[in-house]
Amino acid sequence: MFVKSVLLIDSDCGLRRLVEKFFEFARIQVVGGSTCQSALALLSPDCPGTFDALVASMDDLSIWELELVRSRIPEIPTLLIGFPPIPDLGLPRLEKPFPPERLLTRVRRELWGSRRADAQVLARR
Repeated sequence: MFVKSVLLIDSDCGLRRLVEKFFEFARIQVVGGSTCQSALALLSPDCPGTFDALVASMDDLSIWELELVRSRIPEIPTLLIGFPPIPDLGLPRLEKPFPPERLLTRVRRELWGSRRADAQVLARR
């Protein structure tokens, strides 16, 4: 049973699969798309609370595309990932490459403000 869900936009299929498997242990569902269009297709106006966070690769999205996705899910916590330089849009950023546990830590701490949850994930290993 998943307790949270993350929309991950990144063209790297291997990265999406790795993050999906790793986050599964933390009971976080990852739904991935490779483009802005695939992400928009996952966002139904009928289900506004489908995702708890957005992790978007700035290697694959323009600033306009990012804002288009975020306009469909206003107020969603967002973490930008990518190879340097990542544009400073006033949002948390994580530079590639990174281990999946670091992404999980950043999602939990910066997007949901949870340190206790990190300890629980590490204790289950």
